[in-house]
Amino acid sequence: MPIQFIAYDKLTDEQKHNVERVTTLIKTKTEIHNVTNLNLMKPGEVIAKVQKRLEKGKVAKGSKLVDYFNQDTHTRCWKKYGIRPANNSEHPEATNQKYCIYDSMNKNYGYTQAWVDFLVLKMQNEEEYKSLYDRI
Repeated sequence: MPIQFIAYDKLTDEQKHNVERVTTLIKTKTEIHNVTNLNLMKPGEVIAKVQKRLEKGKVAKGSKLVDYFNQDTHTRCWKKYGIRPANNSEHPEATNQKYCIYDSMNKNYGYTQAWVDFLVLKMQNEEEYKSLYDRI
C-alpha cells in the first residue's frame, strides 16, 4: 500500500473533508539525552525512604519525639560508614560511589538506591542503630 504523508493540521477544512483514505498517526521519535544524576537522591529523599521502610515511627531524643531515622541519623551513618568525606573537605569527590556521588557543579552529594538498601539493613539491627549515638 502506498503511503502518503501529509501534515493534517496544515490542511484547510475543505481538504480535511476530502481526505477519504485510511489515516494513521505517526509519533515522532524524541532523542534521549544523558541526564546527570538521574538515579541519585538528595538526603531528604533517602531519609524519607529509610524511615518508611523501617516502620519505626518516633523515638524520644532528649525532650522531643523525632523520627527514628532522621537527618541527624543519616549524617551519623555516612560518617560511620565512611561513604563520603566531611563537609568542606579538600577532596569532596572522594566518595564510595556505590552509595554516594559528588556533584561538583552543584557542590552537593547524591545518594544511590544501594545506600537506602544498606541503611535499611543496618538500621533494622537495634544495636547497630544505638552504636551511632555512642560514637559522637
